[in-house]
Amino acid sequence: MKLFFLIGAMLCGTLLLTSCANTSSLSLPPTNVLTLAEVDQRPRAVFTARPNYPRLLRRNNISGQAIVRFVVTAEGRVSDVVVLEATHAPFGDAAIEAVSQWRYIAALKDGQPVACLMTTPLVFTVHH
Repeated sequence: MKLFFLIGAMLCGTLLLTSCANTSSLSLPPTNVLTLAEVDQRPRAVFTARPNYPRLLRRNNISGQAIVRFVVTAEGRVSDVVVLEATHAPFGDAAIEAVSQWRYIAALKDGQPVACLMTTPLVFTVHH
């Protein structure tokens, strides 16, 4: 059995990420964090850890996704990871674990690195 997952939309090896539209029911992100629309240059992923497919869901051939919101700090680290939506809770847990390890070249505003709010879907699919 082959196991595949997609992280957002892949194009030429670069993740395409969008900002979150509606997070009113979730904890608010830290202050002094810019959205993608407010930065001059988006963060660029330099390392993306693959999420572990939850065993029980894989064993039962269950596919799904988790959408996470997070902050890419001015140092390029990920913080404040929150699951916005998940088809199954274990996919959300796996997404948090993986995204927390990701590293970026920070977003730029006026030539300076800044913290930036990001969201991305992680899609889990079992192929036979």
